[in-house]
Amino acid sequence: MRCETVDLARIGIDGRVSAGTRMAKIALFDRLSDLVTEAQDEDAAIALLDDLAQAHGVNPLEITERLTMSAEELADLAGDPLARFGAHTLTHANLRKVDDARLHQELSASASKLRGYVGVSPTTFAYPYGYPSAVGAREIAAVEQAGFAAAVTTQPGLLSPGARDALAALPRVSLNGFYQRRRYVEALLSGLPFRLRGSPAAQ
Repeated sequence: MRCETVDLARIGIDGRVSAGTRMAKIALFDRLSDLVTEAQDEDAAIALLDDLAQAHGVNPLEITERLTMSAEELADLAGDPLARFGAHTLTHANLRKVDDARLHQELSASASKLRGYVGVSPTTFAYPYGYPSAVGAREIAAVEQAGFAAAVTTQPGLLSPGARDALAALPRVSLNGFYQRRRYVEALLSGLPFRLRGSPAAQ
C-alpha cells in the first residue's frame, strides 16, 4: 500500500507528515529510526511502530518474511563450503538497554536457533547496532562467556596486532550504509578512510 502521508499523531509525534517523495521518505525513516534507537524501552517503541504500520495498511511481519531467507534456504546455503554463519541475537535489541537475563537469552537462544537452521554452532557474533552506546564492557564479557570466539562491532576500522587482545570487540569494514559500491572496497581496505576519520580502531 502506498501512502502519501503518515499520521504520526498515533505515536505522539506531530501530526500527519508527507511521505510522497524519496526525500520525504528518508526524512520519515530517520525520525522513526531515532524513535527506536533513542528509546529506553526499545520493545515499547517497536510496538508503537508496528501499530503505526498496521494503521497505514502495512504488515511488518509480512515484509520480513518476504525479504529474509527461509529455514530451507538457510539449510541449503549451509551446504556451500564458503558459507559461514554468525549469531546476531533474537530480536536485534540494543544489548546495553536490556537486563542480564535478557542479555544472556538473546545470546544463547540466538546461537541455538542458528544451530537448528544450519546444523553448526556459531563461533562468531555481531552486535546489534554495534556502536558504543550499544556495546559496553558487560556485553563484551557476556559474549565471551557465551563461548563465541570473536565478535564484531560496527566501529569502522581494520584489524591490527592489538585486535588479538580484543577478539570480542573487533572493528570492521561495513559495505553498507554510506558505502555501497564496489569501487569503495579497495579504498576502505587500505585503511586510509579510517585514519582520516581518526577512528581509534585504525590506530
